[in-house]
Amino acid sequence: MTVCASSHAPLEYLHDVDERIHTAVACQSPEARECLVHILKGQGKRFRPLLVWLCASCGGKTPEHVVSVAAAAELVHTASLVHDDVIDDASQRRGRAAAHQLWGERSAVLLGDFLFACAFRLLVETGQYDAVKWFSAAIGDMCQSEIEQARCLFELEPDAATYLRRIGMKTASLIEACCRAGAYLSTSEEPYVSALAAFGRHLGLAYQVTDDLMDFLSTDTAAGKPVARDFRRGVITLPIIYLMERQKERECIQLMLERRHVTDDEWREVSEWLVQTGALDRAQEFARQQSDKACRAL
Repeated sequence: MTVCASSHAPLEYLHDVDERIHTAVACQSPEARECLVHILKGQGKRFRPLLVWLCASCGGKTPEHVVSVAAAAELVHTASLVHDDVIDDASQRRGRAAAHQLWGERSAVLLGDFLFACAFRLLVETGQYDAVKWFSAAIGDMCQSEIEQARCLFELEPDAATYLRRIGMKTASLIEACCRAGAYLSTSEEPYVSALAAFGRHLGLAYQVTDDLMDFLSTDTAAGKPVARDFRRGVITLPIIYLMERQKERECIQLMLERRHVTDDEWREVSEWLVQTGALDRAQEFARQQSDKACRAL
């Protein structure tokens, strides 16, 4: 099936993706079905499937198998979120109870594994072996980044270069894979595919830095997670890295990290420092620069 991009609106396309996802995860176990229904009802923004479609449609029409590749991309992303919630001991995901809170960590880990298996079965059934390679590499990057981050909690070591490498593996790698896979469905011409992959890479970096900024700027309701949650659990992100370039603030933050606890008063003080020193503005500017690079690649 090949349809014109203009006649296949994103909302209709995303509906097709959701149907393909539900078909791909069909299983015999009633217990597994209960878990899957709960997770899939907590539908996200479908950002990654939309990127697959947009990059595939840049040639003027939507190629065959784009729905399957997009569904696989969302399954990979959802599986990673299920595992992330176990690692972070998160209570909620997308406004619903996290899977491990309902059925335990063992079931949640197996559920994430099942979603990965469904994603790759879908790609193999449609013959998208290059996409298998790219999504597999992205999963490997995500796992390495999470292992490194878990081993470095509450440490002052990360500098900007280390942080950017980690978020490149944690977030940008999958977004890049989505754009590359979508582009490859449209054409195998390397300059075209590489340009859209670069678009995804820079977009992914901007996306993660912005998400990290939300940890400091948003209310609990707007962010969908407790404010300063990352900082309180010892994850050092770009605004804090910029703030720690100043000796006084670095020493104070080091004390907080060494005792692995941040009081509300201390957090309010850190919040003021982030604004007063321009650390938040610098991080926002970095995200804007990455967005500009994404646009140039596009």
